[in-house]
Amino acid sequence: MPEMRRCDREVTDLAEIQAIIEKNMILHLGLFDEEFPYVVLFIMAVNTMKKRINLSFTCMEQGKDINLI
Repeated sequence: MPEMRRCDREVTDLAEIQAIIEKNMILHLGLFDEEFPYVVLFIMAVNTMKKRINLSFTCMEQGKDINLI
């Protein structure tokens, strides 16, 4: 994995990463639709097991969101 450009901002502590994620349970994913930007909103679920964090996101099975992704 390539090194971070701003290593002084890297967060490696699992508990701190989990706290950041739990404070921000909504993800805004910015995409581009030929002419204009398009922002997709995702609500996440977090599952932490040992030293691993699994993120799950909700979205529709069809529609503009999926087509752009």
